Amino acid sequence: MRAVKVSQWNPEDAQVQMYGLLKGLELISSSVGIGSATSGSYKSTSAVILIYDWLITLDREVELFWRRDRKRLPAILFFVNRYLSLLGAVPISILYFWPEPVVTHNPQLGGRHLTVYLDIFLVLLQVNLTALFILRVTALYGGSRWIKMFLSVLGVGIIVNGALGLADRLPLTEVKPISVADQIGNVPVFSRAQGMHFVYLWAGVFVFDLSVFSLTVWKTASTFRNKSTQCGIVTTIMRDGLMYFGIITLTSLANVLVVADLLRGLLTILTDNLSCVLMSRMMFNLREDNSDIEVSPTTNLSSVCGPILSTIDYSVT
Repeated sequence: MRAVKVSQWNPEDAQVQMYGLLKGLELISSSVGIGSATSGSYKSTSAVILIYDWLITLDREVELFWRRDRKRLPAILFFVNRYLSLLGAVPISILYFWPEPVVTHNPQLGGRHLTVYLDIFLVLLQVNLTALFILRVTALYGGSRWIKMFLSVLGVGIIVNGALGLADRLPLTEVKPISVADQIGNVPVFSRAQGMHFVYLWAGVFVFDLSVFSLTVWKTASTFRNKSTQCGIVTTIMRDGLMYFGIITLTSLANVLVVADLLRGLLTILTDNLSCVLMSRMMFNLREDNSDIEVSPTTNLSSVCGPILSTIDYSVT
């Protein structure tokens, strides 16, 4: 097609061209606004879930954890899971809804500061959750060394993957301002390459979660073939494992599948916060049922729930 000089346009053609350009800019601005509003809505939803769950379960926390031995590893990991997610979400919520960029002369740099903090926060959450998952599933298999080694290798892979993701960034001094960042405050905008990096990071988390869920399903199927094992705490262990690990696995998969340019990383905080809430609920339920049948770590469980569960290590609750 032969190029047409601007000087050769008639007024009608120029008006059509300008109208198309303005509509294109309007569409871009609208897309950015939608992406920003959606991202902000999910961040506020995540914070509300954490605060609401903490308020309605505080009495259970005091009764089941604060009034018991708080120095055991499972209790320590529980408190880290509970309060790291709750307190760490406060600055995230403030910065996402702050009306002005953190760095006024370079809004994109302010978004990068927030992204770095967010990545470090999520890596710490994942490390703690991974440790709790390993304890939970290893206990289900009676402290099996092979299960612990298998999950530990996967967990180390996730941690290394996250550390590499933090290191694989441009220095903050090299971050250049972009015009679109002025319109969305501190909400970071992700390119397609950055989005694929998110997919790579969350693929590792999904593999770990899927492995945990699969091991729980296998143990559930083998256990419930024996009807004598279907007592209260057994039902709790299997029910919580299937339901909670299943939900966590699906949310991890959702992070891999979200590919819209301005929505990359949209479910990241929601996924980790939901995982923290579900893990806390799981530990609450285990401690309550463990108290009901008054089982100690040295009790022979074959007299309580059948021979299969005599291999389960209840000391992790």
